Amino acid sequence: MAQLVIQTNYLSYSAAFLTPRWSLLLDDQSRVVEALYESFSEKGTAPTDISLEGDADRPASESVAATIPNVGVFSVKNDGVQFAAQGITDAGLESLPDILRRGTEWLRVDAGKGRLFESHTVNYIAHGGIPGSNSTEVLQRLPQRALGFESSMPSGIIAHGRVQDLGAEASVHLTVDHSAHIRDGLYVQLIVHLIADQVNYSKLLSSTRSILDKGLASLDLTLPIAAQ
Repeated sequence: MAQLVIQTNYLSYSAAFLTPRWSLLLDDQSRVVEALYESFSEKGTAPTDISLEGDADRPASESVAATIPNVGVFSVKNDGVQFAAQGITDAGLESLPDILRRGTEWLRVDAGKGRLFESHTVNYIAHGGIPGSNSTEVLQRLPQRALGFESSMPSGIIAHGRVQDLGAEASVHLTVDHSAHIRDGLYVQLIVHLIADQVNYSKLLSSTRSILDKGLASLDLTLPIAAQ
């Protein structure tokens, strides 16, 4: 199998509240600031790493964000939480289940016994090169269909499916195509969307990796998730 050498990547996780929690940022913003600092200070987050973002005249745009050094940014909004990392490393990946637990445990305590989240989504995007090969050689292995162009390149694939490994039905969307940023490189995107309140973060992330590996293996590709 050819290895896709990642040159740039992006990983995000988001969890949507069952219903918007307006009081989080409208009535008790200081509570959110304190909770994020307490949650991530052991990971290196300093008071100056906590920021208030958005427009006060548009409550839905407001958020409190905590930067976790060398890992990413965890944010709380009125409609849910989000973690985002650009150029995530192997160390960052290994610490991610703990980061997500720390960012959501205090919300679970505040919510009591009621359902807190409606859904969870992991979105991974990567651009990379293929030593000794290129995107055209890889994608021409796929079935192609003429679309009436005078000339065309082999097209990529967008695949949709469902998996049961996560304890609840999850939808999966995998895209593999030519990279618009790297010459002769590939663009890969995997979205895993799970309808559930609680989720095992370690299992969610390991299952996401497994789904990605299986999808790319069908194209005779392997990849490290982290950027090189």
